[in-house]
Amino acid sequence: MNSLTMGAIYEEQRNLKISSEHSEYEPTGFFDSYDAEAIIASLEEYNGTKSGLDEVAQVLHYTLEEVEMVAKVIYNESRGIPSVTEKACIAWTICNRVDAGYSETITGIITSPHQFAYS
Repeated sequence: MNSLTMGAIYEEQRNLKISSEHSEYEPTGFFDSYDAEAIIASLEEYNGTKSGLDEVAQVLHYTLEEVEMVAKVIYNESRGIPSVTEKACIAWTICNRVDAGYSETITGIITSPHQFAYS
């Protein structure tokens, strides 16, 4: 999840720079989908390479309840912000805090007092 989020952030920033500088480079849209297999396939096609992965292993490190909690936090924290990048940064912050050991679960991070707009 973290790799896909960081990829989406990088792509959005790249496309914004291309647009603002009126560059001759073409914007990309690899992260228009959140389907990991589709993203990998489009990156392989673009690069002309094969990842060597016949199947992408789907390992869930979170529950459906935690996904809904993150969605509510993103909504509450970024209401009115059109940038997908800034919304992705909220989810990245939550994941980063789990990885850093502030709590062992996404629920623990989100429900910590005075951290996120979640009720």
